[in-house]
Amino acid sequence: MRFAQPQPALVEKIALVTGASGQLGLSLVAGLLGAGVKVIAVTKRTRVPFKHENLVWVERDLQREPRALQGANVNFVIHAADMKYISKQLPDIGESGATRVVAFSCLGVSDKAVSQQRQDKHRAIVQERTEKELIGFAQQKKMEVTLFRTTDMYGTGLDNGITKQADVIKRYGRLPIEYPAKGLRQPIHVADVASIVIASLTNSVAANKVYALGGNDIVSYREMLERVFSYFGKKPSFPRIPAIKPVLNFLGKVYGIESLNADTLNQMNRSVTADNALAAQELGFSPRHFLQGDTGI
Repeated sequence: MRFAQPQPALVEKIALVTGASGQLGLSLVAGLLGAGVKVIAVTKRTRVPFKHENLVWVERDLQREPRALQGANVNFVIHAADMKYISKQLPDIGESGATRVVAFSCLGVSDKAVSQQRQDKHRAIVQERTEKELIGFAQQKKMEVTLFRTTDMYGTGLDNGITKQADVIKRYGRLPIEYPAKGLRQPIHVADVASIVIASLTNSVAANKVYALGGNDIVSYREMLERVFSYFGKKPSFPRIPAIKPVLNFLGKVYGIESLNADTLNQMNRSVTADNALAAQELGFSPRHFLQGDTGI
């Protein structure tokens, strides 16, 4: 599904997109503009090299500014920033005139049993609480809300998962894994997420619904990485590195990188998949195969 031509139901509508400089935000902004929507793109970055006559960039810090969206007057609010930042913005969203609010959360985090790490358990609790808060707020304000829970996204070279691993594979021709790396994965191209989100905006069926979104292939973590090796014309190589987990924990603390820890490896043996049935039935969702077309890695 692509939006090369304006969509009559969306032309001249106004959408506010938070997290607009991230991989999902950028894909949404591009798709919305193509559909004829006027976009207010909210980002912490001061400069984004992307201009359009119907696009306005606004610099806001959702984490530090409780009323960062104050004064917005829009038809749709699409929160592509981290879900945990939406709570402080709810008063402004309620006054924005939006008829539909869209937000995103992570399927892997939505299951509190996915990780035994205290950090991930906390993320799961916060995500669940924030989802309920958003849904309750929307009901109170008589606004429609659509929530999308996604698997691992890739496609613009900005993600910290598949693209980072692809960079290592491309550069060094090898990548350590946590054997046997049998957890199931369903990577989804960010353009497919953006397309189905935009298609849902004026669809009454999508009002007050929660959709799971995953790609068209379910593969083991190891097979997913093997496909990346093949994509670059390289033979898969997964070296065993002694004591790699404590090393990762140490490096994560030294460099202050929250995602760099032993659990990065542990997750290779946990499954994160989506049941696309509802999205396919109600919204015509039909994602591409992994690494099909313009991969962005």
